[in-house]
Amino acid sequence: MSGPPVIELGTPGAGPAPAAAPGPRRLSPGSRAAAAVLAVAAALLLLAAAAPPDAGPVRRVATVPFDDQYAYSSDGELLYVPTAGALSAYRLADGRRRWSVALGASGVRWDAPAGVLLGRAPGGAATVALDPATGAELWELPGTVAGTRAGTVLLTEGDAGQARVARARTGELLWSGPVARTDTLALAGPGLLAVLAQDGAATVRRLDGPTGEPPVRGRVERRFGAVDPLGSAETLTIGGRLHLVDSDAYGTTVAAYRLDTLERLWRVQDPAQRTLHDCGPVLCLAGGGSLDGLDPATGERRWVNDAWAGVLAATGGLLAVQNDDRVLPHLGQVDAATGRTVADLGDGTFAWGTPDLLVRQDRADPRDTVVVRVAGGRATPAGTLDGTVREACEGAGAYLVCPTVDDVLAVWRVTAGR
Repeated sequence: MSGPPVIELGTPGAGPAPAAAPGPRRLSPGSRAAAAVLAVAAALLLLAAAAPPDAGPVRRVATVPFDDQYAYSSDGELLYVPTAGALSAYRLADGRRRWSVALGASGVRWDAPAGVLLGRAPGGAATVALDPATGAELWELPGTVAGTRAGTVLLTEGDAGQARVARARTGELLWSGPVARTDTLALAGPGLLAVLAQDGAATVRRLDGPTGEPPVRGRVERRFGAVDPLGSAETLTIGGRLHLVDSDAYGTTVAAYRLDTLERLWRVQDPAQRTLHDCGPVLCLAGGGSLDGLDPATGERRWVNDAWAGVLAATGGLLAVQNDDRVLPHLGQVDAATGRTVADLGDGTFAWGTPDLLVRQDRADPRDTVVVRVAGGRATPAGTLDGTVREACEGAGAYLVCPTVDDVLAVWRVTAGR
């Protein structure tokens, strides 16, 4: 249920965004898929906790009504919970409702750089931006959110074949134009929009430059020339480079291009279906039974670690990773520069947005759910949850938010080591 977005691609994430407080490096939609796998695994645990509400360093402070058809979000102070036709904001500290407004039936996205909430307008044909403090509407524009970056939002209308880029806080329109259904669109950096056509034609527009500045045009190599229902096309931009990831049933191709000229810098092919992630000193190629670290400048493999197959977050030079067990994932930490396994953390699920916390069954008493703090390659129990957690939890500043079998969102304050 939770999941986020980090590198903005053509399809918005459905999960809650990380808290506004400093957190881990955001990852590409491949990591969102990995987080979804963890959520399914956590749902199978159905763990009961026995500690009283006010015992220990993990203390329940709020309980909020929740409809699990919709994706909630948090900014570290308020919890934004959609229901059928409405969006309500609750204080994390005590669960008191701050405001409630009419909203289309969908999830909500917290855009930290712009300080706004993005959701569907009533009726579902437009996107609306709300002030998080009051719920007041800031603007409304046609289309659905296809990405956010550096205070801008990309909106697409599939049926109308139109796309728009606007400032997320004010709704000021920076660009609009026609696009094809098979185009891959991405906010490629501050003030940059990349449009990659299915036939390989590529355009990079500078949206905040001088009026009339011509776009950069060129070509990129696509893995498949026709629409492949099993395939996907994603982009990742980092360090002035545009990375195109084409994947289908026969493998994956990753190619890096200069944003200012669209010159190709390198190209890597892999026979397995892989996903690409920004892992700090390296680019991570995940899936297919291993985790590979690629040199960002050349695409050469710096290291391969066969113990892990997915990367969930990158922070402080460490990668939060998982193996390829889709029933009960095994978790660990890897040094991003060398690929060396720093810690084998066992089973459980990382709290989305907070890779220094994980939730799992108490090994001494499987009826309990414990919160484990991860630091320096060591896992230390931080406390016990009261309630039966049925899905992956989200870290929201000093708080842990988890859906429970009672159809509520339970909020715990995690104080130890904060």
